[in-house]
Amino acid sequence: MIHMGGAGTPALDRSAVETAAEHPNITLIGSAIGERAILNAIKILGADRLCFGSDTPFCLMHVRLAMYRALLRDFDEDEQAKILGGNLARLLMIENQIAST
Repeated sequence: MIHMGGAGTPALDRSAVETAAEHPNITLIGSAIGERAILNAIKILGADRLCFGSDTPFCLMHVRLAMYRALLRDFDEDEQAKILGGNLARLLMIENQIAST
């Protein structure tokens, strides 16, 4: 997993997406990233390759989560669930642990 580079000037999100597109084992974390960059990453990589990131404590968790939910409203429930936690659980191999709690 790699952070999409929200603190860089110039922005590093395009480079992160290009790198992930070339390497299927890379999943991105969209933390402190603009809305268009998140949508671009999903468009290019698909919902399986992006994880929600809040950048807490620098950003407010509930605000970033609301932003993601607004961005993902046009995606199906499965894609939303993957991005909002399912992909991270899969990558950390804790899927079954979350489902059973």
